[in-house]
Amino acid sequence: MAAFATVDRPNESAAALHGEGRALPPGARYRAAAYRFWHDHLTSLLDTAPDPHTTTHTLLAALSAEQVGALLPELGAHRLRMGLMDLAVGCAAPDAPPGAVLPRR
Repeated sequence: MAAFATVDRPNESAAALHGEGRALPPGARYRAAAYRFWHDHLTSLLDTAPDPHTTTHTLLAALSAEQVGALLPELGAHRLRMGLMDLAVGCAAPDAPPGAVLPRR
């Protein structure tokens, strides 16, 4: 998943989405074209979830550069990536067993 680039390079991902050194107004992340693209894409993939719109916001929040940058030193890339995968599978297929991998569409 391309979003995992955030786990590997959180500072680069934040700069690419928000611009170096600029203070952003509250909620700017949600109005960015990249965020809208990923929100629309994930919402369409999560069409069987009870509330795909809210579920998508939850998944994207877990992938924010600030969140990843704060947790990466403590958890490490592998553990963070596995936690994000578990979260995504849990949202897409709540009845799937722990550690399950969903088939690609």
